[in-house]
Amino acid sequence: MKTQTLKKDVLPVVKEVATLAGEKLLRYSKKIHKLEVTSKDAEGMVSEADIKTEKFIEKKLKKLLPKASFLGEESAFLNIKDKSKAYREFQKIEWSWIVDPLDGTHNFLSGLDYYGVCIALTHFGRPVLGVVYRPGTGELYYAIKNGGAFKEDLQKNKRTKLSKESNTKKLKDSMVVTGFSLEKGIENPGEFKALQRVMREVRGLRRFGSAALDMCLVSEGIFDCYWEKGLSPWDVAASGIICEEAKVHVTDYTGEVFHPFQNSVFCARKPLYKKIINLI
Repeated sequence: MKTQTLKKDVLPVVKEVATLAGEKLLRYSKKIHKLEVTSKDAEGMVSEADIKTEKFIEKKLKKLLPKASFLGEESAFLNIKDKSKAYREFQKIEWSWIVDPLDGTHNFLSGLDYYGVCIALTHFGRPVLGVVYRPGTGELYYAIKNGGAFKEDLQKNKRTKLSKESNTKKLKDSMVVTGFSLEKGIENPGEFKALQRVMREVRGLRRFGSAALDMCLVSEGIFDCYWEKGLSPWDVAASGIICEEAKVHVTDYTGEVFHPFQNSVFCARKPLYKKIINLI
């Protein structure tokens, strides 16, 4: 599938699906106290809103590309616990959707509007299209491989290209964002030591609870860096390609080029990238 086909025939539909899914979440947000909520081992909370919104998205995307496989947070990945194995399997699949219907479930359930709908299309395991929608503000981020990254403010009817080649800020002037979760079931004191090292060097550090939105704000230049371990493919597939197309350097902690099945993600523009990753 060529870039022009993705742009003309696929992207508009995916953007519409993401915004419609966001509208569903906004309706659910008005009756949070009535939602059925359960807990997934080492993965955190899942609500009725997550499950029903994912089913809605899957149905719409199946109509768009009937032959593409579907990997959603609340369904398919439950059968593949090993991310390295999963990546090997998805490298064999020509087209696949990777979807998080609600990235930031804890925020959503607490009435905080920092959550998003994430949809990515991968080609042999690598994202070629990504859409992230923040329903609470009407901000829509999207990118196509080799087609650039953009942000649309649907409330203001404004579109902005996200592209900045470098970040020449000094480390002491940078604002960074990260994530960590004790619910992932693995004690990792090294993660908190790295956090302390970074905190000593930067102007400010934030932890908001949505990897996808955090990465989109790096692509926009609001945050200068984002890193986290133990994420799942649906957390980073869409936002990863948005960052890459916005000229953000995206890797894992070892510097390996980004793909959504890695055990860690680190993103920042150069040369600041090297200054911060050396602290992790």
